[in-house]
Amino acid sequence: MKKINSKTLIETGVSHNSEIKKKVMISVGEYSNIQMFSRATFQPNQLSRPHIHKDMTEVFFILSGKGIFHSEKEEILVEKDDYISIPSGEKHWQSNPFKEPLELLYFGIKE
Repeated sequence: MKKINSKTLIETGVSHNSEIKKKVMISVGEYSNIQMFSRATFQPNQLSRPHIHKDMTEVFFILSGKGIFHSEKEEILVEKDDYISIPSGEKHWQSNPFKEPLELLYFGIKE
């Protein structure tokens, strides 16, 4: 797993108008073959089942709330503005043991 807080990313101008700012979470060439892009909400006390994607990396961006991303090796607390990626083949699941909903955007990258 890899965690980045978007507040720590450097703002740069977009190529067609440098006054429009962006924060790059994945640079060109890092990944290819986006498989899906979704938005999900985990209500308090909801969790997903442990699972593995054999040929897909998943990337999550936390919009609001807090949650925990689990693997067989570690647990990572995530909250608003965090980014976390899970490589293919890593068993993982997510949970929201907190009182507020956890809202996130995520996409899959076919490997």
